[in-house]
Amino acid sequence: MSLASLTYPFLLVKSKISTETSPAQPIPPPLAGLHQLTFFVSDLDVSLAWYTSVMSASHLLAQDQYTARGQRCAAQLSMPAMGQSCLKLRCASSLHSLELAVPVIGANHQATRRLNHQEAKQARGSESVTWAVKSRAELQAWIEWLDVKGVKRSKILTGAVGWFLMFEDPDGRFLMLHTQESHEGTMEIDRDDYWRGGKGL
Repeated sequence: MSLASLTYPFLLVKSKISTETSPAQPIPPPLAGLHQLTFFVSDLDVSLAWYTSVMSASHLLAQDQYTARGQRCAAQLSMPAMGQSCLKLRCASSLHSLELAVPVIGANHQATRRLNHQEAKQARGSESVTWAVKSRAELQAWIEWLDVKGVKRSKILTGAVGWFLMFEDPDGRFLMLHTQESHEGTMEIDRDDYWRGGKGL
């Protein structure tokens, strides 16, 4: 019996094993993107005026939410930097329970939830969202804009891969602007006790 006759069946078996694929691993369904961010605010009117003035947001009046008593309890905003995503400002009040009228395909359903100031207070000093700007020069333009609006802000800070600027909304929530421009990690990282708790970024 020749060597070829012995090895040929083995090669067929080996080839069959190597071409078999393992079962596909389950993966989650795809996400289309970010729909909205929700900020709890202590004074809806104040925050609405601030975001439309300082951040050039547009108030989507038709999407406001009201209590059963006709009191506005949430406002929806669009912002150029967020594309089709929206920013929702929801009022937090400890004075009473709010009955939210929620439209569901032609029918109105009542959902009751107690909203309190603690939800808004928890945002104070927290980093809620970071928007991108192209360059350090654009950060400087934002500094001038925020100063005109009287907004409390940091200086331009150096992060691990770029520069950033932090500022506060009316509830003390920290908002951040970060550059897409990079310094390629060649600069010392800034640490600020108030804005970053002594941490770099």
